[in-house]
Amino acid sequence: ADIIGGLAYTMGGRCSVGFSVTNAAGQPGFVTAGHCGTVWT
Repeated sequence: ADIIGGLAYTMGGRCSVGFSVTNAAGQPGFVTAGHCGTVWT
């Protein structure tokens, strides 16, 4: 799925994507509010 800023998702509550990111290994992800998920490195 495309990761687009502002899209809503549910992970124990309703949250939204802040903006998309890519880690050093090239894996896509996104930044969101701290209470909305788990930190992956």
